[in-house]
Amino acid sequence: MTGTWYLATKYPDKFTAIAPMCGFTSHIDYIDNNIENLIDMPIWAFHGRIDNVVPFEKTERIIKKMKGKNKDLIFTIGPEVGHWIHWLVYPRQELYDWFLKFDKRLNKQ
Repeated sequence: MTGTWYLATKYPDKFTAIAPMCGFTSHIDYIDNNIENLIDMPIWAFHGRIDNVVPFEKTERIIKKMKGKNKDLIFTIGPEVGHWIHWLVYPRQELYDWFLKFDKRLNKQ
């Protein structure tokens, strides 16, 4: 979601980790201009390859910018999935277990 990218970039001290799904990233200059705010934040991004609401390339673009800079970056692509990828992610325990690996109070994994 665009809001996830934007809010995490604007307020990185408020988030321990984020999991944006199918978000536009190129129409808000603030995200691009402050991408370094996300370098140390664990990110697990999701996007369906056949999304006809938000083009897949919108998430792919920002992931490419962060590749090799963020050690806790995961990008999950749903090859035959559209904009509804969240319905495949939220019911599964895996994302919640991943979030629980990070503790901002300890400032480490």
